[in-house]
Amino acid sequence: MGDGTGICTWNSTSSNCQRTCAFFGTKDECDSLPCEWSLGGVCRETCLTIYGADETSCRLDANCLWNIDIQRCAMACSKYPDPTSCDAPSVAGMCIYDGSNCKSNCQHLYPTSDDIASC
Repeated sequence: MGDGTGICTWNSTSSNCQRTCAFFGTKDECDSLPCEWSLGGVCRETCLTIYGADETSCRLDANCLWNIDIQRCAMACSKYPDPTSCDAPSVAGMCIYDGSNCKSNCQHLYPTSDDIASC
């Protein structure tokens, strides 16, 4: 539910009207639920909100990662800025910190035997 202009939308989590993600101009403003900062430098809805349980579309979006454990779309590991957020319980083993970057765990990138050549 929105205001008809596309500028505002109802946030059912906080029970209030707020700007839509596209109207947050900075990363700090954007990094509040239910928005996330994209790899392209714009604010957008979260991967979970956009794709939910649509695995195919989730895997095609570089901003997102398919979480095989909960069968839902999640934010890509590369978007976690530090070791603490990369290893957070909400990431649930999807990501690993290599000393300088947060990267996807192989089992989440290549979950089936069909992916052996890619791994």
